[in-house]
Amino acid sequence: MRSWLRCHGPLDAVGRALHLSLFERMKLEIAACGGVVRDAEYGADIVLRAAFPAGGAEQFSPRLTDLSAGALEMVAAGEEFLPGPREEIL
Repeated sequence: MRSWLRCHGPLDAVGRALHLSLFERMKLEIAACGGVVRDAEYGADIVLRAAFPAGGAEQFSPRLTDLSAGALEMVAAGEEFLPGPREEIL
């Protein structure tokens, strides 16, 4: 088990959520930073809940800024312990 940062969003400055056109790209960027999508709330827009291992959220933040042209931000929602990746022991 290791500590992960829970994030809620991405949201823009007035609380609007991620548009559908960025959804798949956002999931790829989260995974590239070692994060996992924990939940997605679908509506006219999408709210993602993601978890990042130590340092992952800081790595993801500039990618989110670039992808959304500065319009979206992630909001830290706490920490939780999740199992780490499985490793094969030979």
